[in-house]
Amino acid sequence: MMVNITISRFWIPISIFCALIAAFIIVSAEVREADAGQKELIGTIDKLVSERLIAGRTADLNSAAIDLTAMGSGTVLVVLISFFSICWLLGQRFVSELKYNYILQLWISAIGSGVLTWLLKSYFERSRPPVELHLVNVQSYSYPSGHSLASAAVYFSIALVLRRLPFVTEGKVAIFVFTTGLVAFIGVTRIYLGVHYFSDVAAGILIGASWALIADVAFSVMSRRKPGETSI
Repeated sequence: MMVNITISRFWIPISIFCALIAAFIIVSAEVREADAGQKELIGTIDKLVSERLIAGRTADLNSAAIDLTAMGSGTVLVVLISFFSICWLLGQRFVSELKYNYILQLWISAIGSGVLTWLLKSYFERSRPPVELHLVNVQSYSYPSGHSLASAAVYFSIALVLRRLPFVTEGKVAIFVFTTGLVAFIGVTRIYLGVHYFSDVAAGILIGASWALIADVAFSVMSRRKPGETSI
């Protein structure tokens, strides 16, 4: 059996994926132990970061944080992906290199992030910070941060798709720098608003980024496979 796609082609993204998952496992173990009453470093970091951010609250920053955190909400992300989907469909008429599976990749990233958020929150069942710290109304469990997970999955997926387009020859580094900054800021707003701990946000970004990365590898493999070929 002839194999034209080998694992060596993707060893870097797969290695990064494994590192992200390993980091998530470590953070999760620390969180479990901290929530059980043990003195863990993650508990100290959570407390310190929350106290510092909440102490710096102002009326203007509160409004800005509420606006920025919406960039990681399901509604905004669905609207964003819908916009990209329409642009891609229209672009197919003018740019032959555009591929329909890019649209599918974005939707898989978004839907998968929602499923992962629900599964992980249901498994860990971590309580949120005290309600008196909340600046927005929330109901679900705390770990991991759904906004952080979804924003990392979707925005990094968009960046990964954009960097594969043949007419995007410059600015690829800038795209990833901007994406990383946006995801980080969304995560910070969740802590600032008092609805998440630092570890919630870190875990969400780790899982969201790993999901975006492995989805990109999968779709890269499928886009390179010719009809009738089999890959392992």
